[in-house]
Amino acid sequence: MANKTQLSNSFEYQSHQSQERLLAGMHWVLITGATIGVISPILLIAQGQGGPQSVITIGLLLSIILVNVAFIRWQENISYPIRAGVPIVLISLVAASDFYIFGLTGEARIVLLIIIALTYSLSTIRIGTAVAVSSVLIHIGIGYLINQQILTPLFVRTPDNTLLWSQSILAGIVGSLIVSIIFTLILRDALQILTQQQTLIKEIDTQRNSLERIVSEKTQVLTIMNHINQTLTSILDPERLMAEVVEQVQHAFGYYHVLIYTLHEKEQILAIRGGTGEAGSVLLLGHHSTPLSRGLLGRCAREKRPILVHDVTKDIDWVANPLLPETKSELVVPILSGNKVLGVLDIQHNVAYDLDHEDEQLLTNIALQLGIALQNADIYTRTQERLNRSTILQETTRKIQFSPDLETTLKVVVEVIGQELKTTQTNAGLDLTALKKVTDTINANGGATK
Repeated sequence: MANKTQLSNSFEYQSHQSQERLLAGMHWVLITGATIGVISPILLIAQGQGGPQSVITIGLLLSIILVNVAFIRWQENISYPIRAGVPIVLISLVAASDFYIFGLTGEARIVLLIIIALTYSLSTIRIGTAVAVSSVLIHIGIGYLINQQILTPLFVRTPDNTLLWSQSILAGIVGSLIVSIIFTLILRDALQILTQQQTLIKEIDTQRNSLERIVSEKTQVLTIMNHINQTLTSILDPERLMAEVVEQVQHAFGYYHVLIYTLHEKEQILAIRGGTGEAGSVLLLGHHSTPLSRGLLGRCAREKRPILVHDVTKDIDWVANPLLPETKSELVVPILSGNKVLGVLDIQHNVAYDLDHEDEQLLTNIALQLGIALQNADIYTRTQERLNRSTILQETTRKIQFSPDLETTLKVVVEVIGQELKTTQTNAGLDLTALKKVTDTINANGGATK
């Protein structure tokens, strides 16, 4: 919407500038034309043939000259409609006067053409069309009135009236020149506007292609994010969860390597829990860890904010990993649960300056969702452990209640302790032979010890 408004404003501005240039040219052309046109009535008066009509014509032509000079001089202080409308009205009065003096043999026909051209150029198409239709009707009406002898021109050009014919030819040349200049200016401005429109159309196409590419990329990112979010909400095993996330992020965005480290507060280290590729497998098998006080990983965890390095060779905190020799840029994002750091998401890429703030925002969102998923997985694991213990306790209580003697009861207790401590029956820690002697002594004494 903003682009359409901008282009519309641009076209309106260019059109207004074109009309201003044409109007400025028209002022000078009208001054020149009126100066030449005033010669004819002056000659008529000099020959004794002029009357009040010639005086009126001279007054109108002088008015055109003075008005246009004033418009040029005080252009900034006079509105456009006045500067465009007043000269056209004065020219129309000149045409009316010429029709009255010479009928259809005068220069009024050319003047009407000039009026039509100016109206089309300086106003709207609707007004120009209205003026053109009015001019045709005026011609038809005057012709009809003259034919019916209702209107009689004061002068009629005849072949022997050399002066009037020479004046007509001069007026025709001037009028044709004015019309030619007007249409030349219109054509020049039209070509300029057409060129500008073509340039704007190319810019629109470029912007549209760019927007389509951005929309496509955003759609792809949303699809990937939706898939990752489904993974985060459907997997409750932390180890499997982190393994799936690093693989999906690396596959979706084509990063060099993706790693996840979790924070061990007691040891003050970040230990690897997920990694892509052969390097990730080697690091997992070697139980790789890094001190919280060292490198980009440690800085990210300490400061609880993303660390983006466009060129790792220019960062003093970067620590090279021999298993990842092609790393050129790196992005480390904290995995948070509220204000608590659970770990970091480490993105390494083999192209310098290819990671940007869009990657940072995207992976920050993924890390946030991962933090929530890890918390949910931890809650689920603890809940399951409590349920298992409750089940074992209930089963143990039942067995004890139905034990026939003390030896059987103690065996049940030993089994439960062994299962809870995850030890074998051999290493349970109780000597069943000694236990039997104790029970025999108890039974021999009538169920009591001394």
